[in-house]
Amino acid sequence: MAVAEKLNVKQDFMIRAVALSHLLTIHIKSKFGRLSALCGVTAAGMGASGGIAFLLGGGLTEVEAAVQNTIGNVTGMICDGAKAGCAMKVSTCSNVAVQSALLAMNNKKIQSTDGFIHNNVEKSIESFCKLGNQGTLQTDQLILELMLEEKV
Repeated sequence: MAVAEKLNVKQDFMIRAVALSHLLTIHIKSKFGRLSALCGVTAAGMGASGGIAFLLGGGLTEVEAAVQNTIGNVTGMICDGAKAGCAMKVSTCSNVAVQSALLAMNNKKIQSTDGFIHNNVEKSIESFCKLGNQGTLQTDQLILELMLEEKV
């Protein structure tokens, strides 16, 4: 909504962009599982990047590229349950969403040769979710132990 207001777009266009953002986020989060050591706001950042690309006049190619860019940027952000840290992570993902959309609108996207990004955005989403669901089980346990340590 902040980007729509900054761009001074019509309300119906803003509503479509927000709906796209939410639907992308729901789609990603539905594959992500209930608990993960990966920060959940990353999925929201991915959805937001697609909505922002749409607001900037992007089509399917740019929306997919924005999501791919966000996946490549914020994957690995750990959830440690810290409230002040959460607020900072929201800020980080908001900035990444804008950056990823702007790059996508300039035909720039992370290539399939980089990390676990694939040519197909769905495959990249699946890899991100697999990392969060299966790849962080040991991290979950360690984070819990660290959180429960006596703080001095």
